[in-house]
Amino acid sequence: MNTIFKRVISGAAALGIAVSGLAIGVSTAYAADPTTGSITINKSQTNQVDHSFDGWHLASLTNITKDGSGNINGFLIDTDNDMVSTIVAAMTSGQKDAYEKDANYFSTDNTVANPMGYLVEKVFKDTSGKALSELTSPWGGDSSSLRAFAESLSKKLAETGAPAAYKTGDTALKTGENKNLEQGLWFLKDVTTTDDVKGTNSIPIITPTMFDGADAWGTVTLKNTTPTIDKKLVDPQDDGTYTPNIQPDYVVGDDVYYELTSTVPVYTVSVTGYGDANTPDTDAYKGGHVTTIDLGKYVNKAEGSKSATSGILEGAAVTVIVKAKLNKDALISEPDNLQKNPNKVDLEYSNRPEDVNHAHKVPGSEVPVYAYKFGVLKTDKAGTTKLSGAKFTIKAVSGTSKHNGKYLGSYGENGWSYLDSEPAAADTDGVFTTDANGKINVSGLDAGTYQVHEIAPPTGYTSIGLPTFEFAITPAVGDEDNGHKIITNVALGDPTGANGGTVDARVSKDASVTYQYNVWNAKNITELPKTGGAGLAMIVAVGALFIAASGIFALRARRKA
Repeated sequence: MNTIFKRVISGAAALGIAVSGLAIGVSTAYAADPTTGSITINKSQTNQVDHSFDGWHLASLTNITKDGSGNINGFLIDTDNDMVSTIVAAMTSGQKDAYEKDANYFSTDNTVANPMGYLVEKVFKDTSGKALSELTSPWGGDSSSLRAFAESLSKKLAETGAPAAYKTGDTALKTGENKNLEQGLWFLKDVTTTDDVKGTNSIPIITPTMFDGADAWGTVTLKNTTPTIDKKLVDPQDDGTYTPNIQPDYVVGDDVYYELTSTVPVYTVSVTGYGDANTPDTDAYKGGHVTTIDLGKYVNKAEGSKSATSGILEGAAVTVIVKAKLNKDALISEPDNLQKNPNKVDLEYSNRPEDVNHAHKVPGSEVPVYAYKFGVLKTDKAGTTKLSGAKFTIKAVSGTSKHNGKYLGSYGENGWSYLDSEPAAADTDGVFTTDANGKINVSGLDAGTYQVHEIAPPTGYTSIGLPTFEFAITPAVGDEDNGHKIITNVALGDPTGANGGTVDARVSKDASVTYQYNVWNAKNITELPKTGGAGLAMIVAVGALFIAASGIFALRARRKA
């Protein structure tokens, strides 16, 4: 053969992939180099399906020597004639140039052509010069020269005219022990028909055969690498980090942050958000918005991507933060009628390392968020006449996600705006006016305690001692892990004092409309309540104060006279 150049390769022998020999100390040669060996392909889990592999013999090991304990400590690598051109084509341009300038491995007259010998001795090593081994981080890591070459060779072997794969009869190599193979270096390509249940195909493999003195060689363990994806709600912190959310309710207009986590390989991640407030919960994603985060270029080290130069690590975690906004189409919850705004994630990946179009979808977790409702019904004292034109302000007092101390402003396309100070009755922004049915409805609130202040009465009703009261929206949170919490129920604070309510005799919780408070107005001070709130007792006290002041003034006037 024309690839007869032989050179003892120095360096540590890599057990798991033969990328170097060892010529140290006293060595004993085989009586004759072994002609056959075996490759054993193990499953990492007993329920893992069997895999099939096409195999190509790349090179033979010759002049094998052993140490005093019978372990192989030196060998030569001799590339197969029919594989030379394909192996060279799989090299990078830099590797090819260096190979063709090295007379130990290449000559222009083809009397020397040993590309596998060159790659093993010169290329397949880590930064310290140690031979790469699949027994450590697989293939030396995703960015290693060994992994990159194996992937490139796999593509070249798929081209028209490339050498045909070896098969035992009509059968490819299988999971388990494959005996009586030609000894040396082999290239294995997983050709298993896979689906979502079976997981992914193996990455391309280069491995030596096992034979006497090399018992640790020729054994490959397949990892069970069905990708998964997790999604959870997180809250941003001042230092730029994110912590898992513990209560998934928001004001409409708030930013909502989701953290997506998976492991490479990841080719496509899709996030589907709820987008149609009129869509039934059973069809929650109809009309929803889809966001696709494509990591294909990164994972496949495409030209120009960061991983093409820096590389990626096998099994490394991928974390994506998605910022969304809870908009005015959100479904609104009320006591005894929870409405989820669900958001889900799917992981779409190829389970064939070289065919990114062979996609499968793995569903991830669904993460709902919630917003709440509050309403007022304005009536006369008897409760029979609905009063329009009453004006209110609403202030977030405490317990909200980030709006404590601010007044609700206007409700627009992007949700709620907020005011730093209480608006006046003549303002439009932040003033809530009862309609012809005596109602105001406020949708899209966060949990927390709110203060309601009537700042202008309906026409014909007294403005003396207008009511101010508080209510609290209090959710019951499930026991799921932080970031995955579910709201199981929500209560509206009782104005008699429970759950943050403030006492006012003119305010009562509606018996049937669970999110509504009924507030009545007095036509004159005689209708004001005698106790509680700003009622008649306070008005009488103020009147007495004025009378007393008048008496003092009269006394002073007489003294001066």
